[in-house]
Amino acid sequence: MAIWDSLLKQLQPGNKSLFEVSVTNNESKYSTPFELAVARSKIPGITGLSISGYNSAVDTNWQPIWEIGGAYTYFASAQQVRVWSNSASDVNVSVLVTGLDSSYNVISETVLLNNGTTGVLTTNSFLRVNSLATSGSVNAIGTIYAGNTGKTVTLAAIIDGAGRSQMTIYTVPAGYTFYLTQSNFYSNQNGSQYANYRSFTQNTSGLTTKILQFPFTTVYNSVKVVPRPYVEKTDIQWQCQASVSSLIGGQIEGYLISNSI
Repeated sequence: MAIWDSLLKQLQPGNKSLFEVSVTNNESKYSTPFELAVARSKIPGITGLSISGYNSAVDTNWQPIWEIGGAYTYFASAQQVRVWSNSASDVNVSVLVTGLDSSYNVISETVLLNNGTTGVLTTNSFLRVNSLATSGSVNAIGTIYAGNTGKTVTLAAIIDGAGRSQMTIYTVPAGYTFYLTQSNFYSNQNGSQYANYRSFTQNTSGLTTKILQFPFTTVYNSVKVVPRPYVEKTDIQWQCQASVSSLIGGQIEGYLISNSI
């Protein structure tokens, strides 16, 4: 944790008030772990990210782990997003759309479904959608989707009962760097079955990079001694492929840090 201790000293020289907590016995009130301080939003400019995904039928083609499965398509330019359901019974369901605008700045908007299958358009234009989540007090009955106006491109989805999107897909906002600290992937494979894992990136010019690739059977776990940086405006997909159709779930953890600190 020396790298983080050094960073904290740069952020708040001589100021430990960010870490003050109530304690018992003789424990120092400055001993709050760095990770807990980040989770409590006590360190300006640093946010902890946990990105998870799940798919029940990952095949031999490389793909991010997400609800729809298969290859992922990005918007070429910012546009309004349609949010809809596969159930006409989904009315009065609030959905929070979080993503990036044309300049890769973070934006979010809550829409209210008034007709599940027809859906509703956002007021804002999105270049990327990083997550969906239901809000309010009405649970969705069907699967909620977010995509283009014609429903021919899906950017994110919320499967029935999940309450939030689950996809190992993320685009780094402008002015920030994402530092990957850990990646975990799990499958239901056994015997001679296997899967492969890789980190796929794309920059604003469309240049793609496959950063690494590893085979695994049931578990892939990588803890970064030195966190791996992904610069601003980078599209990231943590992808898998499998020798046979497989259940695969994945979780990515790291820190989103402002470039100004």
